[in-house]
Amino acid sequence: EVLYEDETFRSREFAALVASKVFYHLGAFEESLNYALGAGDLFNVNDDSEYVETII
Repeated sequence: EVLYEDETFRSREFAALVASKVFYHLGAFEESLNYALGAGDLFNVNDDSEYVETII
């Protein structure tokens, strides 16, 4: 979360994706979706995974 919120961090989108997956595994699906959207192109909405299917 902290890395994603740091606008000077070069890998913000990757940090958002990692945070999204952490929140997903904690069962916090709304937070997971919020961070997934912050992950930009790293979050593949066409991915046929339980993670993507659950939070969308």
